Amino acid sequence: MTKVKKLDLRYLFLELCIKIKIMKPYKIFLSIFILSVFLSSGSGCGQQENQCLIPNSFTSYEQAEDLLFEREDLIISEFKSTPNSSFVRDISFFSCDALQGALLIGLNDELYFYSSVPTQVWHDFKNASSKGSFYNKNIKGVYPSVKAGS
Repeated sequence: MTKVKKLDLRYLFLELCIKIKIMKPYKIFLSIFILSVFLSSGSGCGQQENQCLIPNSFTSYEQAEDLLFEREDLIISEFKSTPNSSFVRDISFFSCDALQGALLIGLNDELYFYSSVPTQVWHDFKNASSKGSFYNKNIKGVYPSVKAGS
């Protein structure tokens, strides 16, 4: 199940790009200025002072669950089953800024949350031919983690 929320900012930017073709130069400048002020105001997806509310590390697995499950302000909340992997059962990614987020990994009989994972690592992981090799080389020991039940 993939849930990616559309932001008003994306719509405004697309609309601006379309209008640029028919605007006079001073209107283009004014539109870009207004959009940049709006973007820097810290509006949108669970941000306070331009800070994402997903912490850089979790104190426990339960804290990660409490902070991430059932949230409505996430830009990215994706789940991927990995039936072809004998080691990695499933993976999920949560982000409120689309730059980095939390990665939930179900291994054979363990669950881990990894924090501060760049979105590009998530994309590379879900598309990797060997999930286990990718996990061992690019995630395990690289990002802060908490294990379920610890």
